[in-house]
Amino acid sequence: MMLRDSSTEPEFIGDASDTHGELALAAPRRRRRASSFGGREDLGRVYAAAKDLIIKHKLLVLKQFEEADGVKRLTICNLWRIERHPDQSTTAFEFDLETGEWTRTTVFGEWPAIPIWPVSVTKKSDYWPTVIRTAIWKALITVGFNDLPEFQNPYPEKVWRRHLSRFMKRGYQQAGYGAPGRWIHYSKDGGCRELKRAEVKALGLDAPKGYKAEMTPNMMAYSLLTAYTTPAKKKKGKGWLRKDSMEKGARALRAALWEHFLDRDVVSAQLALHRDTLSFASCLDWAVNRREHLLRVTSESRNLLPLLVSIDFKHWHRSDLFSRKLWVRGARKTTPVDRGFYNASESGQHLSGYGRSSRYGFHSFETKAAWRWLSNASMMIVKSWVAYGRDNAVATNLALATSNIQRKIPVVAVVRLIEASPDNRQARDLPRYGVSPVLQQIYRLYLIHAAQLWADEGFKAVRAWAGYPGSNRFSDVVDYLEAEGFAQGLPDKNSTWTSLERRSADWHRRIAIQNMEKQLSGIPEQNWAAAVPEIEIDGIACRPLLSSREMAVEGYEMSHCVGGYTPRCIDGRYRVYSLLEPDGTRSTLGLRITRRQVSVEQHRGKYNGPISPLAEAAGRELAVRYRQALGPGKKPHSPRHAPRDEAP
Repeated sequence: MMLRDSSTEPEFIGDASDTHGELALAAPRRRRRASSFGGREDLGRVYAAAKDLIIKHKLLVLKQFEEADGVKRLTICNLWRIERHPDQSTTAFEFDLETGEWTRTTVFGEWPAIPIWPVSVTKKSDYWPTVIRTAIWKALITVGFNDLPEFQNPYPEKVWRRHLSRFMKRGYQQAGYGAPGRWIHYSKDGGCRELKRAEVKALGLDAPKGYKAEMTPNMMAYSLLTAYTTPAKKKKGKGWLRKDSMEKGARALRAALWEHFLDRDVVSAQLALHRDTLSFASCLDWAVNRREHLLRVTSESRNLLPLLVSIDFKHWHRSDLFSRKLWVRGARKTTPVDRGFYNASESGQHLSGYGRSSRYGFHSFETKAAWRWLSNASMMIVKSWVAYGRDNAVATNLALATSNIQRKIPVVAVVRLIEASPDNRQARDLPRYGVSPVLQQIYRLYLIHAAQLWADEGFKAVRAWAGYPGSNRFSDVVDYLEAEGFAQGLPDKNSTWTSLERRSADWHRRIAIQNMEKQLSGIPEQNWAAAVPEIEIDGIACRPLLSSREMAVEGYEMSHCVGGYTPRCIDGRYRVYSLLEPDGTRSTLGLRITRRQVSVEQHRGKYNGPISPLAEAAGRELAVRYRQALGPGKKPHSPRHAPRDEAP
């Protein structure tokens, strides 16, 4: 790619190693005129000074690697340097463009984002423009970019707002931050396109009527950034940042990071906490600032890493960080855990999506049973407990509920209990129980059933049974017990989880029918027929829904919007089936009928959740059978007035 500057013809310096991507530019022979920046000399001055720094310090050199006396050194863009020592410790340095000196640093918020996880992104080398832009921005800020006024002759605020409002009514909007001078037009048919520069100028979008358009500092910076990182239309010549060369350098840079500078123990701990994305700057932060304490906790209590990263870093040095004395108060009023131990920003940053109840900190446990259970729990369980409010009552109830269960309990079942517990900080609409023997009994029945299912049918069956966050069968049972079960003395000593679920399903159905009757009072019921009557496919019962009432009841029971498809069913363009698996799991199948073609439009579980592979296969087979039942000469018509037992 070329440094596009109409007034200069820069030359390569170095390029000694394509593997390192070492590429720099010679000093320009003349400056861009002030007219190039709309007459603003201050923009031209900053632009030229930034280019001088880029060229003087060779900021386009992606990677330089050295090794001497066991110390490995990597320099990125001559601005950022990492050293890995024989004892595996890591130090980092930043180059000060003002003083020309390297200074040691422990802050990495402004380092370039070099992705190292997931694996799919590490196979790509297209991140190099991000590194180059970060280096260029540092040069711009050094030479005074932040001190530039946005306009030399600013428009009155009311005039500018009126100007934007007038064009927004016609569908024109600015492209947003990071794209100065760029405008987008939204057409009435829903399409959008970016306007060419000539169109922007012709329409007068850059400035209100009667005012002269000015180049802003962001527009100047944008022109400098794009000059180095976007393709030019001119033919290749001197001064190009060739895409193939830069990508080769990017691959070499990431290879050096993986081979010499990534601390595998630190990366392993970070990936155990979250597996979404991971950048080298984040790994470097932990390796430089947290490594000693992190590795100590990892070797002693790896499962408590979610607790560690939620604790204020000033406490990490404590040798008794996870001791019973610290976390169990007993007869004492408080311990240090109750006094500024929790750090919400740390928890939210390092747990990636967890830590949502940030206002609730840690509290010491009243009894040692709860802390003993939590400190021995799986990392996934600890992570969920931290995420859903860090409530001691949840841990105490689970500790007492699991104490007498002899079978091995699947982790996913405990996680679902924490997510659905009425005592977690997310369950704002449910009454809080605190430490409750009744809730412990419900937990115990749930976990015994999950453990038995795991022993009999394996983890895959347990995972399907437990569902996913937000579609929790435990919540359904608690709703039933709150409504009428507790008043009837349930759960009693003869209760099982299966019996509670059966009663819960009956109650939910009765409530759904009552709500339906309220909605449909005074509205005549509509009926239709199905080409395939109720059948069983691979042990799954497939029942067609043949009336507006059945559709509405299904929607209530499954907590989704299938009732909205009633008009399409009446017109013969749609058919809905309720599927029941042998273990009691239900799903709703929607078949789209176009002429004589039948296809699965959607197949969802409760709360629009995912379905099991067995149910998915049965749904596809049912679609095939429905197509065959229509026959080659039949058309799917609207059996609006047909009897329910009549096939079309």
